[in-house]
Order: sequence, then structure tokens, then C-alpha cells
Amino acid sequence: MSRSLLVILVAFLAPSCSAPNASSSDPVNGLPEPDRFEQEPNDEHPQALGVIRPTLVVGGTMDECGADGSFEGSDVDRFSFSVGQPEAIDLYLTVHGGDLDLLLYNPQGELMADEHQASAHGEALQFSIGPDAEYEVELRCWMGDEPGWRLVFEQGAEQ
Repeated sequence: MSRSLLVILVAFLAPSCSAPNASSSDPVNGLPEPDRFEQEPNDEHPQALGVIRPTLVVGGTMDECGADGSFEGSDVDRFSFSVGQPEAIDLYLTVHGGDLDLLLYNPQGELMADEHQASAHGEALQFSIGPDAEYEVELRCWMGDEPGWRLVFEQGAEQ
């Protein structure tokens, strides 16, 4: 198996998912202080984060959320990333003021994980990936009034 195809989805975490090692917080809403911010437009084409190194915090807000049980018209934020060496990652989505869903896609564009707890706390995933391949994370807004969010990539436990 090639290193770029080494993808193992390990587990979903509980819906209560504050990033345990996020060092500083935004005093306004308690979210971790971001290292980078989302750049629109990133609904159709992902914003490239490049080769990431945990811990990395990406921050943003959602302009529009779904309604009546549909994501139609909802803001979608997409990000592409890769790693420089095989990496176990804990990925946390923390949210203030809404309910967002977190999706993870492999380099072939296939859905690896769709975390959509009915929770305003956020979402979380644990996974291991290999280098030299680009993965994609998608955030979708289910409900809220311009909710703020932080996507936290942390070093996961060794597999």
C-alpha cells in the first residue's frame, strides 16, 4: 500500500469537544485564538492550508445557516491540507452561537467521516494519515446566527 493511501479512520469522539491543549482563548466567546483565518470564497474550492503541523487553529464565521431541515443556502467552508510525515491527528471543531457539521474527505474525494452531532458544542474526529496526499475538511452550518468557529488540529495519540 502506498504511503499516500495510508488512511485509517480511528474513531469519533463524544460531542462535547473542547480542544484540551488550546493555549489561549478569544475573550469574547471563549474560542481558542486562531493561528489562521478562513478566506472567502471557500464554498466551492477549498482554501489551501498546505502542510500542517499540529497544533494549528483555523478560525472563521458562518454567514448563512440552513433552515427547515435543509443545508440549502448554508455557508460552507472548505479547507485542504496535508502532512509532512505519517501523523495521528485529533481534529476539533468548536462553535459559538450555532451548530456546525464537520466532514473529512480522503485524497480521492471520498467521504471518510461525517460528524453531525445535534450539539452546539462542536464536533471531533481522530484519524491517522500519511504524507504526500491532500485531504479536505468541510464545515457546514446547520443552524445559528453567524456562528463563530475554530478548527483545531492537534497531535493525536500514536497508533
